Amino acid sequence: MKYGTKRAVRNALVVWGLFAVVGCDTSSSNERILPDSNGSPGELLVVADDSVWFGGTGLVVAETLGGPMDGLPQSEPKYKLTRIPHAAFKPLVQRSKALLRLVVQPDSVGVYRAYDVWASPQLVVTVVAARAADFPELLKREQSRLEQWFGEHDRAALAGRLKESAQPMPEELKTLGLNQLQVPSGFGVTLAKDTLVILRLDGKKTTQFLMCSRSRWTPEWRNRIQSTRDTLLKRHFEGGQPESYMATEMRLAPTLKPTQVDGLPAVETRGLWRTYGDFMGGPFLSYAVGDSAGGYVYALNALVYSPGTPKRLTLLEFETTLRGAKFRRGK
Repeated sequence: MKYGTKRAVRNALVVWGLFAVVGCDTSSSNERILPDSNGSPGELLVVADDSVWFGGTGLVVAETLGGPMDGLPQSEPKYKLTRIPHAAFKPLVQRSKALLRLVVQPDSVGVYRAYDVWASPQLVVTVVAARAADFPELLKREQSRLEQWFGEHDRAALAGRLKESAQPMPEELKTLGLNQLQVPSGFGVTLAKDTLVILRLDGKKTTQFLMCSRSRWTPEWRNRIQSTRDTLLKRHFEGGQPESYMATEMRLAPTLKPTQVDGLPAVETRGLWRTYGDFMGGPFLSYAVGDSAGGYVYALNALVYSPGTPKRLTLLEFETTLRGAKFRRGK
């Protein structure tokens, strides 16, 4: 979204005014000591007055940021939303980890982000519109950017926590071509080949797999993502019944999105797996990463079996783990 010079300057002054009181420091060190932020990844506090929220904006926020996460067997929202009016925006809630502020300012429009305003780590996104009626269309246009900002913030917050609990990366993954992957504690290698490593975690209510593979790069590598994954699942995973096997559930088509991992072109796939010939199933998250210079395609797959439990946070943790992978470059 582009704005004229005069409007851009005016909007910048508006936002500066919104945060100016926070920047005041009466101490002699000129450094602000911020408290720890409150909340968990995937939680979002929306600050909007009734005149904005009940004028159609609340429905748009619920359908976009609060809409269902792709690739889950049951409906779970991308973000757990809480809404309060500006009058209730007191110091305690100002410490929320992720904030979306909807502000009406005549003759102004813009979308701004700021970090560590009232607490740390914290992301504050302020959306300014001239009228309350302008917010629904503005938020629809900015949905992709808002999801990207809040997603990056959640992953950054999770990365630090996961790093503290991660185990040393198994040597088998180094042999495969990875230089870095924060493998969660509890995963153990169950199969290791030159081009395939499978790790498994067994918990009280869950079984989880990491399946990492390497194949030769070809210009058509994006067209082979699902067939490669299904071939490996059928070959190396068995169900509880004779001749049962795991593969992609196609009754709910997976969603694919171009992205990058370690600066390389990648495709993110979210969907469901099922056991054909049996009754097991669950969500999966996959990143296929093409390294044309090195001549390889890496596939990082996370599969979860955890019937009857929420899985949104588990998939968010896997997303943080897999997006943080780094690969050995060169042939």
